[in-house]
Parts: sequence; structure tokens; C-alpha cells
Amino acid sequence: MRRSARSKIGIIAGALWVLLSACSDEEPVNQPIPDVPVSFEINLNTPQYELLSMPGNYVYIDNQGFRGIIIWHDWSGDFRAFDRACSYHPYEECATIHVDSTASSMICGHYEGRRWEPCCDSRFDMTGWPVQGPAVFPLKQYQVQRYGSRLLIQN
Repeated sequence: MRRSARSKIGIIAGALWVLLSACSDEEPVNQPIPDVPVSFEINLNTPQYELLSMPGNYVYIDNQGFRGIIIWHDWSGDFRAFDRACSYHPYEECATIHVDSTASSMICGHYEGRRWEPCCDSRFDMTGWPVQGPAVFPLKQYQVQRYGSRLLIQN
């Protein structure tokens, strides 16, 4: 009998939580970054990507991923690729990820001419994990495989 009463209390509590959550006026946060097909290759020997030959450097790739892609050559010699959409509100027009001026973190916002305009004020470390602001999920990361002087970026 005790077990049955506990089960009923659990069901009622769960139903109450669902009802209260559905009635909230707060807007949803941390929407998932949409999945889009990604599969492209870059040659590290071409002028636009030669910066990637040295650890600590990065490039932006437009027209790939949901909002573009950042490719970063990390300090251990590996390459990482992140979507430039912020994990907090990826559909907001301003929610584009940029590497900060010290190349030590990535921030959400955009440039108005030469002036920086923050969007949600989220900041991510260079492995894509949030360290400041409202974002709680990491940036979407893509697979990077190296074949000699070529990188294959895909999901």
C-alpha cells in the first residue's frame, strides 16, 4: 500500500511540474544549434589558411555550418572546428561567435563597423565550453581530420 501511495504522489508531482513549466512566460533558453550537413576540405598550404600552420591561430570559414565555422589550431597541435552560432540563442541575428582579441576565448556578439556589440554576453573557452554569460551548453563542434597538409571538416 505504501508503494502505491508513493507512486501516486510521484505521478501527481510530475504532472504538476509539467503544467507549471508549460505556463511559464519566460522565453526558452539554450536552444540547440541546428544540424546542417558539413563536409569540406581546406589546404593548409594556400595563403588564406597558412596562419593555421602555427598553433594558437584560427580562421573563420563563411557559408559552412549554421552560422559559419571557426577552425582553431590548438596549443597541443590538434585542430578544432566550431560552429559560430551561440548555444544560448542561435537564431538571434547578433548571436555570432568571434575569437576575442587575445585569442584566449570566444565571445557572442558582432561588429557594427569597428565597434564591438555584445549579444548575450556569453563567453566560451577555446574548447567550446561556456565560462561566462547565460549559455550553459557548449558550442557545436565538428570533426577535423588531417591528411598531410589538408584538413577535412565534417559532422
